[in-house]
Amino acid sequence: MHTTNELLDAVSKRYGGATDYRLSKLLRTSTQTVNHWRKGRAILSQEFAVRVADALDWPHAYVIACAEHERAQRALDAGRDPLAETWTVLRTWEAIAKAFRPKTAAGVLLACAAAWTLSALPSQADAASAAGVVRNNVYYG
Repeated sequence: MHTTNELLDAVSKRYGGATDYRLSKLLRTSTQTVNHWRKGRAILSQEFAVRVADALDWPHAYVIACAEHERAQRALDAGRDPLAETWTVLRTWEAIAKAFRPKTAAGVLLACAAAWTLSALPSQADAASAAGVVRNNVYYG
């Protein structure tokens, strides 16, 4: 789970350490709005959660779930909504975020490298064909 500030930091990092001013331009909002997010005065709306997800190339559902989880957590922390249902909502957003969590960069790179390596290796049939080998009267090609 990521907080609003962690999401903004991830976008900033992805764009070479972008300033909050640059983030506001990337997310098509004002620097004041980014400032409110940074200081905890506001949490990403679903619309901006989608924009952040697009900027990070992460699943929309994950970023929306993070924002909504943070919203529910703040309500609980402020004592505004101590109902049992709020705890259920909080756990539901956690489960949704977990289900749509983006893969880590290292995991993605490892998967890409493995796929490239496997696709670059010739199959046994390709190797036999290139060598002109015939096995059991069946030409592999």
